[in-house]
Amino acid sequence: MRVTSARTAMQTVMRDNVLSLGVCVAFLLVSPSSVTAQQRVFIDGSMPLDADPAEWVEGLSELTNAVAGTYGDEGVRINAALDKMAAGLAKWDRTIRAFEAKMASELPGAPPRMAFQMRATLAGMYLERGRRTDALRELDAASRLEPSRADLHVLRGLVLDASGKSMDADEAFRRAWDLNPGNPIAAYHVFRRAAADGNTKTMQAAGERLAVAYRTLLQDRPRAKTSPFFDVNFLQDRATDSPALAPVAYAQGYALIAHGEYDDAIATFRKAAAIDPLFTDPAARSPAMTQAIAALRNGRVGDARSLLEGATALQNSSEAHRMLGLIYWTNAEDGKSREQLETAIRLNPRDERSRLALSRVLSSAGRDADSERTLQETIQLFPDSAQARWWLGSGYERANRFADARREFVLAAPGAIAGRTKFFAKIGQLAVSGADIPAAVDAYARSLAANLNDPESHKRLAGALLLQDRPDEAFVELVAALLIDPLDPGAHAGIGQIHLNAGRNDEAATALRRAVELAANHTEARYALATALMRLGKKEEATREFERVQESQRHELDERRRSMSLDILKEEAALRAAEGDYDRAAALWQQVIDRERAAGVTIDPDIYQRLSELYTKLGRVDEAARASAMYKSALREHAASTGVPP
Repeated sequence: MRVTSARTAMQTVMRDNVLSLGVCVAFLLVSPSSVTAQQRVFIDGSMPLDADPAEWVEGLSELTNAVAGTYGDEGVRINAALDKMAAGLAKWDRTIRAFEAKMASELPGAPPRMAFQMRATLAGMYLERGRRTDALRELDAASRLEPSRADLHVLRGLVLDASGKSMDADEAFRRAWDLNPGNPIAAYHVFRRAAADGNTKTMQAAGERLAVAYRTLLQDRPRAKTSPFFDVNFLQDRATDSPALAPVAYAQGYALIAHGEYDDAIATFRKAAAIDPLFTDPAARSPAMTQAIAALRNGRVGDARSLLEGATALQNSSEAHRMLGLIYWTNAEDGKSREQLETAIRLNPRDERSRLALSRVLSSAGRDADSERTLQETIQLFPDSAQARWWLGSGYERANRFADARREFVLAAPGAIAGRTKFFAKIGQLAVSGADIPAAVDAYARSLAANLNDPESHKRLAGALLLQDRPDEAFVELVAALLIDPLDPGAHAGIGQIHLNAGRNDEAATALRRAVELAANHTEARYALATALMRLGKKEEATREFERVQESQRHELDERRRSMSLDILKEEAALRAAEGDYDRAAALWQQVIDRERAAGVTIDPDIYQRLSELYTKLGRVDEAARASAMYKSALREHAASTGVPP
């Protein structure tokens, strides 16, 4: 599976001209509109923001795609992206200055409401631009105009916290809560800050407010998922299985962007680009290299290969050897790929991209020990190579070396520019598996900090807190998850279990009823509900729930038996096919299909494809054609049901 996924991704890069996970991790796309929406939340009927960061964002996205160096011609693209970022930043600043001038002329005679809107709008502009000090000044001025706005103080608290002013942030959150005790978002922030400080009295008061919020939520009409928490980060964290990790030479630039230092980031990127092999390799702009890359981008991999193989002038080019190595890899010529990448490294020992690509080629060939050695050598040269540490950790994880995997992921974490939510969640899961619960709590808290509007992050943190016997804090995280998605059965079930453990049986039954209403097959919630009902003396109702649990458990057991039986058939079919007994293998795959149909289960399209291949080998042309047609039909059904193209 490891071989197929890595090589297929690289083939996709070469075929479709799309940045993928072939040799570099896919990066984020920044969405200024989502940030703007967050900043506008507190402005009722606000003026439109004139400062549009779209050009700067577009340049950043183009830079992020280019630094992967997927094709080898990205040097020019990096410069163009940086120029666009600089131009976009200058335009952005001009529009902010224009708004500042307009506000300066209109503010003296403006009514308080209009003055508030101007101040709040300018604060949002500054915040997007990374000018946190200026944003705080305008937020303070806006709060003086409308001192009862609790949401303004929540936003101030977040900006202060991001600016390293923790005590001032505490005061801002508390001020928001004092202004509106019924605001669950303010109460949540107050609770978390109090928990960090060990202030049990404030924790209890804020927790009671959130308990009221939960009871209110149970009484309200169900609503769709929302994003009630402010996010003051310009780079929004995206849902992704793999984190976005920049090449080590460019990592500092992204760190500066995360701190709002955009001008310094561009200057840092330019310094990195000046020593990048994409620029410094003399052959990078030679006619042969240019033609080969053009062929590669047009999907003519064979032509690109011929051009690079036949160009004697490129023999001393590390970039030419790197690209040829990747081309060989897409053609499953691992030996030749390895030779080319090793040559690229010999010509340029500090070529991080070639070293990372070599590790992937070795891993895809099943040479995990050599891949690990290559990554360790890369880390010796580049201790801050987040990509090398991520891949090394991933290899350790596959080998069940979980402690080693967690160590490498923790060391890679500072280099994550996106995907931090799932990155830290993975670290937390590994900590739990190693029984290091304090480390798990810390990792899950970091995962949550990357995206407060992710209900799964709240639930993961709640689970870890329960393992530390901290039910009050876990309860608050589960309520926060439901403020985002009130239709989350797992969060209701978790709250019900907390109440049940504390002997609050009425409240437990209420929460657990909601959980099973939302997910009838939630066996754990239904069993807990039955327990709560029994404690409340509602024996008949409890008995019905216990019976449903038993029925569900019987169904799950039958399903496991069916699945195990099918797995045995599939393994035997694969074994018979490997032995050349195609007739028996085909019969076994047909049994799998018949059983899946009888159970009403959607059949994996690959089964039809395997069957078609076996019939073809047996010369049973008509049956092969029917199986092939079923394969195509199953692919279309899968695409229709998932929205993923076949």
